[in-house]
Amino acid sequence: SPTHPVAASSWEAWTRPWFEYEGLRYINPKAPLFIHQYSQAWFDFRGRRDRHADYFDNSVLATRGHLRFCLNLRSRFPHFSQELWGITASDSANGYLAWGGPPEQGPLDGTIVPCAAGGSIPFLPDECLGALRTMRERFGERVWKRYGLVDAFNPAANWFNPDVIGIDVGITLLMAENARSGFVWETFMKNDEARRAMSRVGLAADCWFGNPIIFPGGVVCAAPEPELRLSTMKNEWNIPPYAVVSDLEKHVLLDGFRIVIDLENSRGCRLVDASTRRELIDLYGFYGSLPVGFNHPYFDSPAVQRELLLASRTKIANADVYSALYASFVDTFSRVAGLSRLERYFFIEGGALAVENALKAAMDWKVRRNLAAGRGERGTEILHFEHAFHGRSGYTLSLTNTDPRKTDYFAKFPWPRVSTPCIDFSLPEAQRKENVIEREKRALSEIQDLICRRGLDLAAILIEPIQGEGGDNHFRGEWLRALRRLCDEHEILLIFDEVQCGLGLTGRTWCCEHFEVIPDLLAFGKKTQVCGVMAGPRLDEVADNVFRLPGRINSTWGGNLADMVRSTHYLRILEQENLVENAREMGRLFLDELRRLALREPLISGVRGRGLMIAFDLPDRQIREQFYHGLFDLGLLAIRSGERSIRFRPVLDIKADVIHTATGLIHQQCRRMKAGHAV
Repeated sequence: SPTHPVAASSWEAWTRPWFEYEGLRYINPKAPLFIHQYSQAWFDFRGRRDRHADYFDNSVLATRGHLRFCLNLRSRFPHFSQELWGITASDSANGYLAWGGPPEQGPLDGTIVPCAAGGSIPFLPDECLGALRTMRERFGERVWKRYGLVDAFNPAANWFNPDVIGIDVGITLLMAENARSGFVWETFMKNDEARRAMSRVGLAADCWFGNPIIFPGGVVCAAPEPELRLSTMKNEWNIPPYAVVSDLEKHVLLDGFRIVIDLENSRGCRLVDASTRRELIDLYGFYGSLPVGFNHPYFDSPAVQRELLLASRTKIANADVYSALYASFVDTFSRVAGLSRLERYFFIEGGALAVENALKAAMDWKVRRNLAAGRGERGTEILHFEHAFHGRSGYTLSLTNTDPRKTDYFAKFPWPRVSTPCIDFSLPEAQRKENVIEREKRALSEIQDLICRRGLDLAAILIEPIQGEGGDNHFRGEWLRALRRLCDEHEILLIFDEVQCGLGLTGRTWCCEHFEVIPDLLAFGKKTQVCGVMAGPRLDEVADNVFRLPGRINSTWGGNLADMVRSTHYLRILEQENLVENAREMGRLFLDELRRLALREPLISGVRGRGLMIAFDLPDRQIREQFYHGLFDLGLLAIRSGERSIRFRPVLDIKADVIHTATGLIHQQCRRMKAGHAV
């Protein structure tokens, strides 16, 4: 403009030098926080960058840096906290000030500006929403008026601006909607002018590295092609993170967390939601199937990445053609995770199918024994327990009995089901042993009665050494050893389902090792990546058992080779980093912290666990649901269990600081429930 020219320094904003604050490195204009908010309220910078920076991630870092800056002001202004923070340009008791930091700008006096957090919701959803909630709950009508939060307030000086200013409310509403649905971004980015502008500075989704960029002064150049994180690259199918859920819902029933995982930026136990940039603590671990945290540095090795890529390019039929990668997996599995008495393996995709093939192996074994003894073709029944979960496919539907929705109206076999003699952690410790012994006697009587009446029909007794979905139900070693004796005495195979509790989760490689009981068949999966069965010497009492006779149990792929390669490397990490021991130590720490918390918070009871397979109870199902959703709201991923329990399935390399943070969030949710804020 000839009359109102833009200052020359404005053009340098795109290439400002990097700034570091407490380990965070980002472009910092030394201006109030709102400069990160207003452009990003309209333009969708997510997944777009030029050769200088990723501007959305830059604003995330700037907001996190500002939060840390506010926390570092607590020595001067004690009311600042993780739940109460935020400084940007606003009114003050002494008039308008363009203040902020880092570095510190303006004569700070302890004033808090709600729109600092409100306008930054997409950058740090948990922290910003938590701050806004605290402002309203703690100060009530002094900060919350008819049209929203006031412009600014200073609780130390007892000063509360009476004004609600439109520009504050506007940026808060715009950014809240963007965090919730991406609607403002999606609508604005439909404009040709917006897309053209981003294209001209090299930020358009379809105008990326190597394309011409017009800089001030008319200089046209091609941006270099630096190594990029995958999350910043525009995918060729053109589905932005905020549209993933709505696109999937057109064809798929979605009943999960509604998280769009950022596979590149998630780290360790910190899972990043690509659609909101929200960071969550993951103690759910994909239902216990994740062995180590996200993006473990081991996988940065080019050799490891080449192996994974090679195995994933072609899904070969491992049952028919063989590879060095397959052999390496089996060798590593045997060395790191093998049990000395279970030396025959069968691999397949899916934990339910692992259990199914263990059942088939047992049926084949028992029927052949009956035929050889002249007792006819019988012996296909599986004795199992109440509250068991063994999968949702064919045979396993007759065994799973945790949630009727998973089995109702599907064809099932009337196989014998007996009571579950688990330890009742709701009882005082002095009464537990007496109670569980009585339960064991009752269950043992039920089994003995079934053996007397139907012993020739019973192929196997199937049990989870710790029942997971059924309520994290624990058994005594005496009970599992009693089952071992019964099976040995009555031509019945003992099958352990360790799909969930196996491979280090309980602080031993296999849960059965805690009890010094080796089953005849052990089904595994989840953390092993490849599912399958390990079989012991009793199977060889029948010469033509399914592990010897070709064609009896098989599948096209015999397990996925890419899963095998990934499992090989996970097993090496477990071995190198002694993660089974870490699971034992960190599990002990987590249990200790939860038990101390339960002494202070009556909502929590029945804290129990082995290693990192941990759970606690809540008073009833309704309260459990409120608590579960409240944890998610606070940024902690957990899993429901049984009728009224919450369970945790963290990765084996979890660190103490994550456990401390998680316990703090659980404690915070207890306080919120007491205050009447379920979610």
